[in-house]
Amino acid sequence: MAEAKPPSTSDLFLLIAGLKTVKKPDVTADSGDDYYLNQPERTKERTLRETDWNQLYLNSPQFAWNQVRFRDWLMATVFENIAGRKHDFVAIAEPVIASQDLLGKTFTRDMAGGTDAIRQALISDSGLERSFFSTLTFGISKQKVGIKEVFVFGAGMRRRVELWLTSEEALKVDVEFFVPFSILPNSEHGHEVSSSYARSICAGIAVSNSKGHALGKDENKELVAKRKRNCTPSLERPRSRFKGRSRTGLIGKHLPDGKSSSKSSATDQTSEICWLHQLARSWPKKSPTAPALQT
Repeated sequence: MAEAKPPSTSDLFLLIAGLKTVKKPDVTADSGDDYYLNQPERTKERTLRETDWNQLYLNSPQFAWNQVRFRDWLMATVFENIAGRKHDFVAIAEPVIASQDLLGKTFTRDMAGGTDAIRQALISDSGLERSFFSTLTFGISKQKVGIKEVFVFGAGMRRRVELWLTSEEALKVDVEFFVPFSILPNSEHGHEVSSSYARSICAGIAVSNSKGHALGKDENKELVAKRKRNCTPSLERPRSRFKGRSRTGLIGKHLPDGKSSSKSSATDQTSEICWLHQLARSWPKKSPTAPALQT
């Protein structure tokens, strides 16, 4: 008997096409994990069940294709392998399982080929340096419709603005937009899935300190991060079950006096954060003028 192993990309492609099948699947499974993978053993990673070539494929490739179960899970797992089983979203609430950036670009003052205009835009009126990152991104999120797992492919963009307070500490603003629009194919999905609330339009802004230091105070608590998220239902999402709404997440923590390593005052940081919000929304169309600090 062949030794069990985690599903490789080549194994997954053969299973997706129907060229291979698992010898002893869990026919009562409600998810691809249980159907294709062995039962978990404590902390060990679940492994692929023993597979064999599908003899029916030679007689009827179409029949073998139609008999593949949980094809969406197989496709999502392929994407996870390609993306390194991780995602880089921090501001949106969508349950993304993996994402892959495309055409990402980072702008810094010491970047190769940087023009004087770019270097000027990357310095604040207070003399602090900034950096910018922008990328297109593709991802897959996992939803639940009843007891069924639904995998939705989507696309969007991520932008990050960093204001460097010191050489090692920065204020960060992450602006993210993601639209999961295409439900991956599964022969067992019915109308309840195709007309479900799995699709959406998601956007979010997160403000944080790279060192975890406080941004300011919120009701006498030290505010170490702030997140604003919005999720709007698509046309397929029943309004009676889900309504578009905005949510603000606050993470508060009391810190002893004098523990902040920032050399800027609270007013300076608040002003810079407002400027970063404005710049993140408008970059690279134009570079807004930083607001005057209030005293």
